[in-house]
Amino acid sequence: MNIYDTLVKSESEYGIKAAVTDSAGFTYTYSEILSYSKKIAEKLLDIGLKPRSKVIIYLQDSVDVVAAIYGVNMAGMVFVPVSPQAKDLKLQEIIRHCGAEAIITKSDLSEFIAGINSYTIPSVKSILFCNDSTEVRNNACNQAAYFVKDCDLPEIFTASIWLKDEMASIFYMSDKHGRPKGIMLSSGNILSNMDAIIEYLKMSDKDNILILKSMALVGTMTGEIIAAISVGAKIVILNGIIHAGIILKAIQDHNVTGFFAVPVMLHQIVEYRRKEKYSTSSLRYIQTGAAKLIKEDVQQLLDMYKGVEFYYIYGLSEASPRVLHLKPEDMLRKAGSVGKPVKYCTVELLDANENKVKAGEIGEIYVQGPNVMLGYYNSPELTSEVITTHGLKTGDLAYMDDEGYIYWEGRADNMINQGGFHVYPAEIEKVILKNEKVQSVKVDGVQDDILGHKIRATVTPKAGFGISEAEIYEFCYTHMEGVKIPKVIVIAKVL
Repeated sequence: MNIYDTLVKSESEYGIKAAVTDSAGFTYTYSEILSYSKKIAEKLLDIGLKPRSKVIIYLQDSVDVVAAIYGVNMAGMVFVPVSPQAKDLKLQEIIRHCGAEAIITKSDLSEFIAGINSYTIPSVKSILFCNDSTEVRNNACNQAAYFVKDCDLPEIFTASIWLKDEMASIFYMSDKHGRPKGIMLSSGNILSNMDAIIEYLKMSDKDNILILKSMALVGTMTGEIIAAISVGAKIVILNGIIHAGIILKAIQDHNVTGFFAVPVMLHQIVEYRRKEKYSTSSLRYIQTGAAKLIKEDVQQLLDMYKGVEFYYIYGLSEASPRVLHLKPEDMLRKAGSVGKPVKYCTVELLDANENKVKAGEIGEIYVQGPNVMLGYYNSPELTSEVITTHGLKTGDLAYMDDEGYIYWEGRADNMINQGGFHVYPAEIEKVILKNEKVQSVKVDGVQDDILGHKIRATVTPKAGFGISEAEIYEFCYTHMEGVKIPKVIVIAKVL
């Protein structure tokens, strides 16, 4: 089975049923999504790209992302989602790393691709815009520009056939030195994990799934977009600044049945609901994770969201991403646990010598299953560090109780987990050091009851230069993704 088959199959069954509602309130049927995807696929092939070319999907969270994923896959090309939070320099770094030949984007992001041309990044041959713009048509971003609107729907379109273990996508994160690290996932990886998620959530065509996370994340792609499309559910997309009021209105207006949110967001929704009356009676389930939940936290959430089933989840991008889940019936009884493995997935806890630890002893989580990535793109040394004879070495420490439930205890390295986003200090330090007033910087994580950890940057200015916390924040805001901006900035005194 190919990834695009999930859309083709659902379109044949659900046709005119609503598939996606975007942040502007426009709703698209399954037939419209399939037509849009075919147009993208046809245009990619028409402009001369070859099968298995890498295509960057650089779009705000929208229906365009859904169509682009399926369109690229239909064309037999590798989709590489990149969040718009990755500004121009980071985007260019990713493009160079994977050798992408095309970018799918929209005109409102053209400023970030303006520096991409045949001299700066020779691999990029063309840019495909999901909307039209006179300014873009006149400028063409120093590169061959094409427009989906110019493409007629092909009368006959033959989609590419994928092997189960063939690289179908690359998802980027940074390594501990701040360099791009491309996670290669096959259709087998994604679809096996999708199937496991659909099963434990009991997803169906009656569901309306609200997306609150970036659509460029593996978890959103596998567990929400592709899973929802596969069962004929409706996806509800929010974009921009999302606060509790907007979430509650979306739940009420679209009869949302499920979503993922970190615990702090769940509390904010309840607090807002106490002031403004919104109906949440449609909710069937909520997935949460990232921050540890003690028994009192769980009880509070159950009291706040009566009748809603809670699932605590654990995963990582290299595992497509879901590895463990705690089911509703165990949320109170096993509070603090990240649960047991999802279907198809097995987990071992090993010590430093790769020997199994006993129940109650801390070991590192190793994952085996069809959801484990192919490796890191063009990085055999990095791949060999984590793909072992025992499976995927996660870097996460945990212990298992006598019933086989796993309890996460922290990281084996210095990675910071801020509200579910994994960040290495070195990648932030690398950016801040580009400020001409900065002599040195040290980034670390400090404990936070809500986020788990929050990023702290201690900055030492150069002699003779003065710099403020506000200046550092503004510099970070301009040059890095929002999730990596330090929450705490300390200016060290120059001796």
